[in-house]
Amino acid sequence: MFSQIPASGLLALAIVLVGVDAVWAAALGAFQTLSHARAQVLVEEGRRRASLVRLLLEDREHTVAICQSWRLFAQVLAATCMTLAMVGFGLTWWVALLVSLLVLGALLLIFATFAGMRVGHYRPEATALWLSKMVNFGLKVSVLYRPIEWIVQKIAPLGPADEAASRAEIAEDFREMVDEMAEEENLAFEDEDRQIVRSALELGTTLVREIIVPRTDMVAVETTTLAREAFEVFIQSGFSRIPVLGEDADDVRGILYLKDVISRCFSRPELMDHPVPEMMREAFFVPEVMLADDLMRQMQADAPHIAVVVDEWGGTVGLVTIEDILEELVGEVTDEHDRAEQEPEQLSADTWLVPARLGLDDLAELVDLEIDDDEVDTAGGLLAKALGKVPLLGSHAQTRGLEITVKEVAGRRRQMDTLLVKRLDKETDEE
Repeated sequence: MFSQIPASGLLALAIVLVGVDAVWAAALGAFQTLSHARAQVLVEEGRRRASLVRLLLEDREHTVAICQSWRLFAQVLAATCMTLAMVGFGLTWWVALLVSLLVLGALLLIFATFAGMRVGHYRPEATALWLSKMVNFGLKVSVLYRPIEWIVQKIAPLGPADEAASRAEIAEDFREMVDEMAEEENLAFEDEDRQIVRSALELGTTLVREIIVPRTDMVAVETTTLAREAFEVFIQSGFSRIPVLGEDADDVRGILYLKDVISRCFSRPELMDHPVPEMMREAFFVPEVMLADDLMRQMQADAPHIAVVVDEWGGTVGLVTIEDILEELVGEVTDEHDRAEQEPEQLSADTWLVPARLGLDDLAELVDLEIDDDEVDTAGGLLAKALGKVPLLGSHAQTRGLEITVKEVAGRRRQMDTLLVKRLDKETDEE
């Protein structure tokens, strides 16, 4: 068949097939980008072929697969025609193959992948409407290959559609609907309301690991800790629930509740000198890839309101509470005693009150000392590194010629907020 076509004709056919690939690339980009909500709007507006577009989107995965298949078909034919054309011009097979791969690869990359896909992504509605008949024809022709598809499905069956991806698509549709409602002049839809709705939708695609308190920031007690000592940790940290660790952070034995310690020790004061495992509750473990809204429903039903988040190997990733999930909906919850972040305040010639987030460069300039550390960036980080653990209220350490003390904590997570920094004299620092 191809031997009867002159080399110039084969070259022209290859270029035409590059254009065909670009058109299918545009269709692919459009049907990957266009949402169900926008397709429904097109139908309601009475746009031509809008119903066909909506029908094609009902099985988006199959539609996208067909576009990809036709792209591959056009690319293979273009490569064949280009190679035969180069041979017809007198090149050897190996040189012809190399030249065709280089030239055709550049053409496909520029005109199909870059240009075609970009048109589909940036103008999905117009592109989908324009190319819907072509895509529908491609779907009908693909029926001829259903026996092959059936055999492949039997050999390597596809699993169920990814739930997270499905939720993400539905959430995106609703987000577009919310934005459109907010733009309607006759609807009293405030920005705050829109943000809450959008946050609720995003919760359906948010993984637990995205909202945890990481293990490095966990405040915990050990199984050998006495109730009296644990009570002091509760007071210093401001938390009402603390994990109980065995050998290390990956060995979470349970959760200790402040109210349990108080109720038990109030009636039996001698328990203050007993180890905390006698009072702790069983820990609730969840995988880090669990969806946040699934966890919230589980916590609302019957699960504890605090969970230990673990990775696929069972190692502790961090902690998550129902309050963490709620903050994803309404924003960070600020304690009534929390203050806005303050500016550094000099109390005496060698003493300052500084925010924990003060940068090391600013701290060094403030205390007139050279402070270089590649591992931390803030005054709070410098204290945490010196302590080797999470600083609590009253925690203090001497480092880099300074004595740093946690004076105030803030936020629901009781993180250090204000530090008392005292510059030591050289003799004290050397000691």
